[in-house]
Amino acid sequence: MDVSQKPDSANAPSSIPQLPIQVEDPDEISLIDILKFLRRQYWVIGSTTLVTIVIGVGASLLASPQARRELLLSLTLPPELSLNSTIATNEPAIYGEILEAGSLAMINDFPGAVIQQGDSSPVSATLSTATEVNPERLRLVLTSEEPAILESAEQPALDTLQKVADEVTNSYITPEITRLDLLTQRTQEKIALLENRLATSATLPSGDSVDFSTFLQFQQQAQQQSLIAQEFNELVDHEQERASLSDLQVRDEPLVSIEILADVQTQESSSLLRRLILSAIAGFMLGILIALIIDQLPRLKAALAHIDDE
Repeated sequence: MDVSQKPDSANAPSSIPQLPIQVEDPDEISLIDILKFLRRQYWVIGSTTLVTIVIGVGASLLASPQARRELLLSLTLPPELSLNSTIATNEPAIYGEILEAGSLAMINDFPGAVIQQGDSSPVSATLSTATEVNPERLRLVLTSEEPAILESAEQPALDTLQKVADEVTNSYITPEITRLDLLTQRTQEKIALLENRLATSATLPSGDSVDFSTFLQFQQQAQQQSLIAQEFNELVDHEQERASLSDLQVRDEPLVSIEILADVQTQESSSLLRRLILSAIAGFMLGILIALIIDQLPRLKAALAHIDDE
């Protein structure tokens, strides 16, 4: 073998693996950078957190305790409305409108009702659904700094809700009465038309002298009389529904019955521990934000100076 012969470098296997070159992202933030940032700006974060905690605890100690009165209410529509198919199908919508209108009334009308009663201290009222399954169940919450006022403010709140509930219910009754009046008029006109078409009563001839045309005439009269009887039944139903709805509007009793199922009054005071935790979290986040701004100021100044030089 000739030792002087050199192996072909093109056919020689490469014994050194090619490793990928990793390029570090200059914008990537590592855990070490975060620790360095916290070490540089610990005094800003700590002082901001401490000041926020002091403010939160001070506000908790100075805040007056709130008295809370919660009422669980049950609304009941008049039983006469269930006889009307149109209003009966709209019962969930009626309760929804009572809730919406009642919530607005607690903001706009309820404070004036409390002032008229003689109570000058501020009392707030909120109305919400007690359960999603039963739309007729509502929750009325009264809050004030003076617990003695809540008991006297309960009746004005119920009166405000009662007024709204009756107005919403009446808004469904009035158009239904108008619709029933129109149906009654049309039914009466239809009965009059059928009676005009009905031929004069005649007696069937005896014996075998009844022909086919006479039989058809009496059969047509019987059909028309049956139609008139059906229209009379519908007319009676319309008049009865109309009379029951009209009686609801003229009676002195409220349209909607409001029953108090539960009445609980509690004293709410600000939790010092909860205030302390929330203040610490808010102060820490605010401190980090301020520290980031301070930490980036030199870069911002350098960028502005570079722009000015150009």
